[in-house]
Amino acid sequence: MFWINYLEKIPCPKLTKNITVDTLIIGGGIAGLTNLYKEKAQNTILVEANIVGMGVTAGSSSKITILQEDILAKLLAKDYDTAKLYLNSQIDAIKLLKEIIQTENLECDLEEVDSLLIARNNKEIEKVKKISKFLQINNIKVTKLNKINGLKIKAYQINPIKYINGLKKILKNKIYEQTRVIDIKKENNYYLVYTNNQNIIKAQNVIITCQYPFFLKPLFLPLNTTIEKSTIIVTKEKNKPKLNYITVGKPTLSYRSYKNYGIYLSQAKATWHKNNDIYNYKKVKKLFNLKEEDIVSIWTNMDIISGDNLPYIGLIDKNMYIATAFNTWGILNGIISSQIIFDLINNRNNPYINLFNPKRIGKYQKIFNSIFSNIISFIKGIKKNKSWYSSHISFLNIKEKRIGIYTDEQGKTFKVKAICPHLKCPLEFNEIDKTWDCPCHSSRFTYDGKWLKGPSKKDITFK
Repeated sequence: MFWINYLEKIPCPKLTKNITVDTLIIGGGIAGLTNLYKEKAQNTILVEANIVGMGVTAGSSSKITILQEDILAKLLAKDYDTAKLYLNSQIDAIKLLKEIIQTENLECDLEEVDSLLIARNNKEIEKVKKISKFLQINNIKVTKLNKINGLKIKAYQINPIKYINGLKKILKNKIYEQTRVIDIKKENNYYLVYTNNQNIIKAQNVIITCQYPFFLKPLFLPLNTTIEKSTIIVTKEKNKPKLNYITVGKPTLSYRSYKNYGIYLSQAKATWHKNNDIYNYKKVKKLFNLKEEDIVSIWTNMDIISGDNLPYIGLIDKNMYIATAFNTWGILNGIISSQIIFDLINNRNNPYINLFNPKRIGKYQKIFNSIFSNIISFIKGIKKNKSWYSSHISFLNIKEKRIGIYTDEQGKTFKVKAICPHLKCPLEFNEIDKTWDCPCHSSRFTYDGKWLKGPSKKDITFK
């Protein structure tokens, strides 16, 4: 992934002993590091299963804008007050991000740019008009772009890994890397958190900021979310204006500038759809008219999408908090999660506690759609040799086990158990990232079966 090139070597140790803390944060992305920053004055630590910053944050395009596809239009169609609260949360997140960057003098390439929202048909034009009117009512300066049926506001962009580097330097004495949580148990007024290093963390408060927290009540996330996968391409560019844009409807077309590069995203769709990664890559190239010789990086990203277009941030159990399901807008929602959870822990009022309440059961949540997508992902995954796989991918049944085989360019083969250990969903091979992906709940494994991310507790190695 492109952003990984900016990751600095700032070593943090593994946890090698039992420890007692006031607050434990699980997950070292934007949300985790910013929550740790807010809690830095307390007896707080953060544990990360891999290296801080190498997860979902590294796959982000990192646009800092309130023009988030048609989210505002969808919220307006349901409830004006909800839309206004969400808008305010994103504005407050921008303020908090700028405050942290300025206070700590973080060098993360924060820049103000033009941010565009573009419509491509009459239905989308109506959404843009509604969003434009809504923003103006709320004192946001909007410029109408009649030639492209869109609007323009001022927004921001950052380098997400440079932001992570900056916070990591400040907080490194509170961070443990390569320390993976495998279980959480409640004991009286504390949580006992078990790690893969066979150590126990005793914590009064637990903040879970990993993308897909499996520690929660069974089926909490599967029943309320879907997984969306997108393809991202970075190209070398010269003399392009500093801006970002996104379309208001599907299929999403997204772009942002960064120095002499352009970052393009499209083919965002639920993972129960046909996951032909090579086709999606070629499609993105065609949609943006990109030249092969200009491409410097390609990857796919999986995001958690909630049923009502709002993240899950807040209290999930006594003294246990989560921040997840950011609906592809993880920078701003990760930032605002730190303020919401800080206020909850310290018994302070916060205007967004009810809006993002993880235990909300509202008429706008599409639980049936979430169940449907998980079932379809499972059924489609059972099919072994999908027509779009290259000759490098094949499947076998060995001793009643579904075995996936990847053959590299040198002819070396790698066998894995092609069933996700989490909830037994059949795995698919990602020919862009050379990983085994779970379309149901976003677990990801290396081509030879090592766990990379997601709710699975185990590797899928086969001997």
